[in-house]
Amino acid sequence: MTFEELTFVGDNYSEDLGANMGWQAQWEAPNGYLVVVNAQLPEDGSILPSATEAGQLYTCSVWAADRPEGGETPETTEADCDTSRVTQIITNMINIAV
Repeated sequence: MTFEELTFVGDNYSEDLGANMGWQAQWEAPNGYLVVVNAQLPEDGSILPSATEAGQLYTCSVWAADRPEGGETPETTEADCDTSRVTQIITNMINIAV
């Protein structure tokens, strides 16, 4: 699995604008770890037209394989990830034996 294979959906809905501000992808590794990737929003508060704009950075959260239903705290969160770092995090999750 690589960054390019992720499917992003609109996220971060703004009632004021009536639109999704950002994008999110979720992927669960075969061993149960969940990787959540959020496109970081621009500082000017503008809407991201897509999840893969040039120079786009992402926040990656990793949730444990044994996470409780509706759990609120990820195992780790890393901001300012580029696409290669997202792929590296995904690969790391695949290689963890449960």
